[in-house]
Amino acid sequence: MTCCASTGGHVSDLLALAAELVAIPSLSRKEAPLADLVERRLGACAWLDVERLGDNVVARTSLGRRRRVVVAGHLDTVPPRATSRRASRATCSGAWVPPT
Repeated sequence: MTCCASTGGHVSDLLALAAELVAIPSLSRKEAPLADLVERRLGACAWLDVERLGDNVVARTSLGRRRRVVVAGHLDTVPPRATSRRASRATCSGAWVPPT
């Protein structure tokens, strides 16, 4: 795996990365495999300080400047029980209703 910036800005590369990410199951409390991938990819970027906190990955720029960028978010997904789904070449969306 290469550094996070290796896509060179090509849309097809970004789509391939998105496909790679969504292909990994990451239901709540079972997102370790996805966190592993994100940690590996971001860890390959020399200008980032990457920290793993359980199944959370935090990346911070490390450029010696007064300000820095922090990237953090959640990696888990909702169970595949969407009540409404819509997908096109550009977007994918859905609404999840908890099981009864």
